[in-house]
Amino acid sequence: MARNFQKLVYASVGKEFFTYLVFFVIATVLITLLYFFIFRLKIKSTSQYLILIFCAGLYIYFTIQLGGHPEEAIHFLEYGMLSFFIFRALSHRIKDWTVYITAALFVMFLGSTDEFLQWITPSRVWDYRDIGINFMGGAIFLFAVWKGIKPSEISGPVRCFSVQILVSTITINLIFLGICLSNTPVNVKRYTTAISFLSWLHEEEEMTEFGYDHFDPEIGKFNSRFKLDNIRKIDTTKGSAYGILISNDISSGLSIDDMLLKYRADTYPYLYEFLLHHKRRVNKISNFHDPADTQNKSEIANIVLIENRITGKYFSNTFLHSHLEWHPEDMESLKETAAQWEGEYISSTGRLITIVDLNSARVAILIMLFISWVGGEIWKRKLSAG
Repeated sequence: MARNFQKLVYASVGKEFFTYLVFFVIATVLITLLYFFIFRLKIKSTSQYLILIFCAGLYIYFTIQLGGHPEEAIHFLEYGMLSFFIFRALSHRIKDWTVYITAALFVMFLGSTDEFLQWITPSRVWDYRDIGINFMGGAIFLFAVWKGIKPSEISGPVRCFSVQILVSTITINLIFLGICLSNTPVNVKRYTTAISFLSWLHEEEEMTEFGYDHFDPEIGKFNSRFKLDNIRKIDTTKGSAYGILISNDISSGLSIDDMLLKYRADTYPYLYEFLLHHKRRVNKISNFHDPADTQNKSEIANIVLIENRITGKYFSNTFLHSHLEWHPEDMESLKETAAQWEGEYISSTGRLITIVDLNSARVAILIMLFISWVGGEIWKRKLSAG
């Protein structure tokens, strides 16, 4: 339903509606709080007012940053409200400052669960970025309550019960994160093959993929599921066969999008990346030559050149045998226009996690679990002794 509602809003009043809605709600909440602080509660603490204004400013700033997809800013409202309800529920039993951190961790877990449900829903996808947006929406609100509103009922000393709940929520989040990070295409294929009634999950978009960031002085930045040496090795040993395969598919009438569906990233990662780079250069060259296209021509030319250099340098054998190469003179006409572009372009082949590999992530999670359990026990013993 969400996607249909988004399309309806886009078509009827424009996508800016979502941005203005978030601004309106944030301004209304802030003005209401300031009214009660000034005229009802007679609060004179300058820091509390500054904290509330600062948190409202954060919401506005991050909403502006989401201008390309303003509907995502609605998450700030949803998870801000959710964090309030979670805080109210927990505050009946937890009367110390740990309630704010515990509530934020509950928000993170529910936000992750929401993304998981999207992953198993056809036409919806999992996105770690959305989990961050969800968490941010709740965390900013909880910080405003903690340091801005300062509810009087949350003023007691930390109790063992509070520590236990805090450690438990940390544990749940870390274990769930470990499961999600382990849900790579290889592992999905493994368990969906073993458990037949889960086979439909194999058709869903990848939840987690690991890869590498690369930098080439002649090209710039790009990422891949492979190390550069592996790309060259595959191109050398299998490039001619792959190129002929692509050429035959084109001759049979398959479009690039058809081939991307045929050669999925989880089963044919090399071909998938090759086709993705090729698709970008083809689409962008069409934009460049379209007089009605209002995009920055120098940026478009730059993207075409970079994607062409990647395919020509790292997929050269595949490129040659697929008969998709362009004549060098066609590229020369773009260089002068591309030289006018001063921005940065990073060629991506998917939402790859490149800062860490799966094994390192698992070790880090185990270490954090150990620290939280041991630290929690030490903390509880000190509280009991005191």
